[in-house]
Amino acid sequence: MNYLTKSQAQEKAERIAARAKELANHVESTLKAMFGAITQDSDPQGILDVFGPNAAKVLADYAAMQQAVASINPETSVLAPDPAMFAANPDGTVVYTAPPEPEIPEE
Repeated sequence: MNYLTKSQAQEKAERIAARAKELANHVESTLKAMFGAITQDSDPQGILDVFGPNAAKVLADYAAMQQAVASINPETSVLAPDPAMFAANPDGTVVYTAPPEPEIPEE
């Protein structure tokens, strides 16, 4: 049998942990870019329309990845798709509704 010494096992565990963190950081960065590409565009609906009947799946996949990132890093700033902003239709298309502008308090 091949037994690992504690130092070898520890070294491998540290490499695995580092790679898991790198992966989570990469996924988090990618998700932020995806979300921003839609919500910060001048025509978010136009982008969603290009996906056609696959738009709801794209958002569902994004939401699943966001949940995975949030379980690995509870302090993540990756936003989940807000159902008030993204309404899936039965045919798989999605309707985008811009969030309300923040109210500016009167002085």
